[in-house]
Amino acid sequence: MDEICRQNMQCAGGCPEGNTTCTFYCSESYQTPTVDAMMRCMFVDHQCLSLPPPDPINNATCREPTSAVVPEIDQKLLDGEWYVIGGFNPLYDCFDCQELFFNWAIDEDGQWNYRAHYDLIAVNNTLIWNDATMVGHENTPGIISMFGSSGGLDNNQDWYFLY
Repeated sequence: MDEICRQNMQCAGGCPEGNTTCTFYCSESYQTPTVDAMMRCMFVDHQCLSLPPPDPINNATCREPTSAVVPEIDQKLLDGEWYVIGGFNPLYDCFDCQELFFNWAIDEDGQWNYRAHYDLIAVNNTLIWNDATMVGHENTPGIISMFGSSGGLDNNQDWYFLY
């Protein structure tokens, strides 16, 4: 009964098999908690479906830093607004305008807060702005382990701060 969910599924159903760029833009163009709940149910809660292995450009698990990790992250230097000008993945990291907001004022749980605000051209050819949020901990000096959810699926990342 959710119109945005229906548009998301119709869009994704029209994508060529294996075209993750097409399905990514469908999911970004038609976001709704209904789709998130359905994806979480199918892939996480009941494991009715599984995601295919990542293609080489998305397989970041094998990328190790080539520089040394900083011995300590200076929270005051990171606090505020940043702009992304490049990244590893042309689909996920290279939006024309991507603003990152770091609020490193550690809360009572010891978590650091992060928000990304990014624009993209939706499948209906309009400009939209989406958000992603995560929280994290610096359990290892120079590395922040970030946790969040995207499209109903868990999103866990380790961020290395290098010099």
